[in-house]
Amino acid sequence: MIVGIDGNGKSFVGFDVSNIVIKQKVPVIGTIEVPLEQAILALVPDGKVNVGNLMTVINKLPDLGDNAGIISAVQKVVNQILKIYPAAADWSISFKRPTESGVYLAAGASTSQNYNTAVGVGYLTIAPRSKDVKLEFNSPLPKNCTLTYEEAQEFDFSGKATQNGQTVSANIKTKYVGVTADGKWVSSKEDALREPGNYVEKIYTVGGNYVAAPIVRCYTVKKAETEIKFDSIDLEVPYDGQPHGITAGVYHGDERIAEADIIYMSSSGYKSAEKPTDAGMYQVMASYKGDSKYACVDAKYTRLFIKQKAVTVTPNASHNPIYYRDQMPEFTYTVTDENGNTLSEEEIASLGTVSVVKTPEDVTPGHYTIKAQVENANKNYDITCGDTTFDILARPITIKTMNMVIEYGDDVPDVDYYIYDMNGELADPAIVSGTDFPSLDFSIEGQDEGKHLAASTTPYAINVSGLDNANFDVTYVGGSLTVNPRKINISIDSKKKVEGDADPELTYTVSRATGEAVTQAVEDTAAASAVVEGDELGVTLTREAGETVGLYDIYANVEGLNSNYALAETPDGTDKFEIVKKGTVIDDNKKPSDQNLSGDKTTVKGDNKNNKNTNTAKKADNTKKNQPKTGDNSHVMFYLFMIEAAMVAAFITLIFRRRHRR
Repeated sequence: MIVGIDGNGKSFVGFDVSNIVIKQKVPVIGTIEVPLEQAILALVPDGKVNVGNLMTVINKLPDLGDNAGIISAVQKVVNQILKIYPAAADWSISFKRPTESGVYLAAGASTSQNYNTAVGVGYLTIAPRSKDVKLEFNSPLPKNCTLTYEEAQEFDFSGKATQNGQTVSANIKTKYVGVTADGKWVSSKEDALREPGNYVEKIYTVGGNYVAAPIVRCYTVKKAETEIKFDSIDLEVPYDGQPHGITAGVYHGDERIAEADIIYMSSSGYKSAEKPTDAGMYQVMASYKGDSKYACVDAKYTRLFIKQKAVTVTPNASHNPIYYRDQMPEFTYTVTDENGNTLSEEEIASLGTVSVVKTPEDVTPGHYTIKAQVENANKNYDITCGDTTFDILARPITIKTMNMVIEYGDDVPDVDYYIYDMNGELADPAIVSGTDFPSLDFSIEGQDEGKHLAASTTPYAINVSGLDNANFDVTYVGGSLTVNPRKINISIDSKKKVEGDADPELTYTVSRATGEAVTQAVEDTAAASAVVEGDELGVTLTREAGETVGLYDIYANVEGLNSNYALAETPDGTDKFEIVKKGTVIDDNKKPSDQNLSGDKTTVKGDNKNNKNTNTAKKADNTKKNQPKTGDNSHVMFYLFMIEAAMVAAFITLIFRRRHRR
């Protein structure tokens, strides 16, 4: 076994067992001899064996024949090597002899187990060659020993060893030292110094199979030439709130080796390396100062134009049109760019103070213009303020009068009317009320001043005037007045006479029948009278024939009853006329002076002839009107109350009405 360091500084372990074989058993064949190298490598598939684990591998060999002597010899050699050269334990073993120059330790032992032979140890020296060996540079330098930067990148530095003109494999080393173009001291033992600067190159041998005297030379690398080129970019851009700039590259040939320094300048005083944001014209300067590798270059100039961003402010109304007295809508606006895209709220806020105004400022129906305007406008924008029309329409409303019912001779009640808004509901007084129609007036069709309307099955129309108001589109829905016959009750007065005397004058009493219309009119005594002043009822009385003592009926002839009146009940004259015996004192027959004892009854004379009612009532003005009804429904409750009261009164009258028979 030979171990050591060769002339190139590499470790070497040679295990020469070329003439050593071992015995192995092979099935069927039997015992055969196998070279020791082959047997070892078979036990180590990856072929890696070092001095330290060699015995582990050897001990796996079969104990046959002379194998024990071989194993013992190998053990002795390994022990001796590790004793002298312990560092060799980790060195890989080759099954060759050394060929490189160097000094080696050799150890050997006999493999015969018949001899107890000591291990032999010695040293082996292989000397390098030096005769006629010399060093040469791979490539000669230009005449002035100066390389351009490009030449230096491709130049073949270092050298080679030759012997008698033939290149030999020598352990050649190269060392570079010098100063770079920016004044830094540098050195290298591997890579050539190719950056701009002044350098010394030295070639020499270290160990190896060949040695020669070192050689030295000096060389200079110049800085690379450069050029500035502006990048292809749009030199006219719209303002968008973002910085805009131009880039330029520093080129060495086609290679972009750096970014140029950029300065922006404008007539407004802007001068900065920062990219400008505001609209305007800028002069752009690109420069490069150079570095240790690349030379500086003259500045280049161009122009950058950031043009104003064109935007349009369009006014909007949330509701258009609106109706008179609607709440004025909020006037808004939309801001779009020239492509119709809506600007963000943040960008809109940067435009300035944007508002929308309506001209004129009136709020009456008509056509108006709303226009956008911008105060303190941002100079970065070319702002177009738009306008549009805005309409206020006359408010559609409906004025409706309620149907009314009265009895002949009663005063016409106040006309109730309601104002309905455009949604069909009662109008809010804040939107529309009677004050908007100061001349509003109602009249009854066919009514003459101071005269009562005749009872009729055809209602009288309620007409209106004073609806003129340009702010409203008024629809009038007129109600009607129904005049019903005046309901009366005729009570035939009881009469007596003494047998043989002439009949007393037959009379009857007229009273208003209880009812809603009467109840509404009771505040006016004259209106509550049974017979309207100046009217004749056309009712006559006759009695049952007979002159003997007893009770007789009195008959009321109502065929000629005035058409403005109607009987609530058929007059009952049963047993109302009595003939008493002679000598009887009679004092209960009514006299004409006893008539009209109360304001709601009328006593009328009657006999066998037609008796006319001559009682008249006070004339009344029936052209009254009430305030308008809008959102207030309290009148409905009043009407319900009055109807209920009338029904109670009628019920009480029914209970206490009796028919007396004498």
